[in-house]
Amino acid sequence: MTLLEVVMVVLIIGITASGLTLSLGAITRTTLKAAAGKLASAARYSYNRAIIQGKTVRIVFDVPGNSFSVEEAHGRVTLAKADDERRASVTDEEGESEEVVAADPWEAAKARIEHAQEPTLGASPFRPLKSEDGQVLKRYANVELGRRIQIVRLIVPHHPAPVEDGKAAVHFFPGGMTEHAVIHLSDGTEEGIFSIELHPLTGRATIHPEAYEPEELLGDPNNPDVTEVDE
Repeated sequence: MTLLEVVMVVLIIGITASGLTLSLGAITRTTLKAAAGKLASAARYSYNRAIIQGKTVRIVFDVPGNSFSVEEAHGRVTLAKADDERRASVTDEEGESEEVVAADPWEAAKARIEHAQEPTLGASPFRPLKSEDGQVLKRYANVELGRRIQIVRLIVPHHPAPVEDGKAAVHFFPGGMTEHAVIHLSDGTEEGIFSIELHPLTGRATIHPEAYEPEELLGDPNNPDVTEVDE
């Protein structure tokens, strides 16, 4: 082979490799966008169900994690602040540990009577969604986001600091309100980040093709101890 032929072969290999990299990046970004769409759709469904059914609904997931579930509690619940001494880890029916953040007022009162020496909110009031005949709606349980897609961060009022490890949830209330929350999704690369912002008054979801962080949820930098939780 002449030098010119060698140079042409190297150029062809380089162009082919770069094209393949761009194609894989485009596919991954499409998957990331689709995953964000799944979460946005689940948020809209949860918002509407909370209003129609008169129940508190939540989207719950692990951080980091590749899936989410939609659950509900009968009636209204109260969210405890991060420094509430009654928050404690409990074991649910499936043997999984969860920090109780949302409490049914009646169950919390019973827990105070039964555990007078140990303040507690009682067991989590949330259960999987069920149909009218009592069957679990599997389409809203362990919904996978897609290959390589992970929920990596949650910014939400009842956690003054962003959640990057552990079980987390976003709540939707019967009165037509939800928590102002931002969920970060990642495909494992530095630039592959999408954010789903949930608006409190409408339940509407906005998808940002970046690691979006609203200032009002992160608190006042001059007064880090005050957040939207305290307002």
